[in-house]
Amino acid sequence: MKKFICVLLCLVMSVSVFGVCAFAAANGDINSDKSIDASDARKILRAAVGLDKLSSEQFIAADIDMDGSVTASDARLALRIAVDLEKTDGKLYKNELEVLRSGFFFVDMNITEGGVMQNVKMAVTDKSSYISMNLNVSDILGDDLEFDLPENMNLSFLFNEDETYFIDDNNLIYAPMSALFDFAGGDFTEDDLGGSFADTDIGLIPDLSEANKVSKEKFNGVNCDKYTFSFSDGSKTNVYMNGKKLVGMVSENANGEEEVKYEFNSITLAVPSVYTAPPSAYKEVDPFEMLASMLFGGDFSDFLG
Repeated sequence: MKKFICVLLCLVMSVSVFGVCAFAAANGDINSDKSIDASDARKILRAAVGLDKLSSEQFIAADIDMDGSVTASDARLALRIAVDLEKTDGKLYKNELEVLRSGFFFVDMNITEGGVMQNVKMAVTDKSSYISMNLNVSDILGDDLEFDLPENMNLSFLFNEDETYFIDDNNLIYAPMSALFDFAGGDFTEDDLGGSFADTDIGLIPDLSEANKVSKEKFNGVNCDKYTFSFSDGSKTNVYMNGKKLVGMVSENANGEEEVKYEFNSITLAVPSVYTAPPSAYKEVDPFEMLASMLFGGDFSDFLG
């Protein structure tokens, strides 16, 4: 994966900030008191049904889901933030690209490379990083193991201040990975795991003001402003915006051929708490038990030799 995804993936091991676009208030903070509470949710709801009028800055803050309008869904998001069901960094953003550049977001996207499309979900806060994607297991664990591994698996990892977790959403279980790192005796570490995600050819997510060219073009049938960024090696990145929505991004090589296509299903600055810690409804299991089930159908004898 190239040009864009590494900026997201490198956050798995090291959360950083890429030029946060902050203003006086925060998305959801309608009264600018530096907190998001039930009164903000109430005011957003009243505005949604036409009972209250909002200033231009208040409208930007009230449109939490950045769909260009203030609705009951924005009020619901504000209430979830108020009761700590979703996390936010307390900054104000004007569009979804600014959210991605902030380093605090949840994104659901499809990535197509080499004719193969996969779905990737990622949630990043100042204290945690979560990623779910389809990966070649051998690329992570190496090819020098004495047993065969599945070529592709859907893997979910959560890194926070406490632990590195592997999460199996299908079976509602999770496992702390420290035991596996200890078992590997230093041959396989958290850095190796994070490096496997971040080992791609990538530049930073561009700011729209840096575009070399702006034009009109459809992306998957959606009318968009197309921002083209040209690089010294002749390659290009095209960013497709529909109002506040980041619709897609395409990386092209020097010959004008598409290398990677990103289709954004949803982007939000409100990160669901389920992506910042293992879900309370899930059962904690031994990591070896989880891997045995996934890699060998429950038989771990091949691994133990």
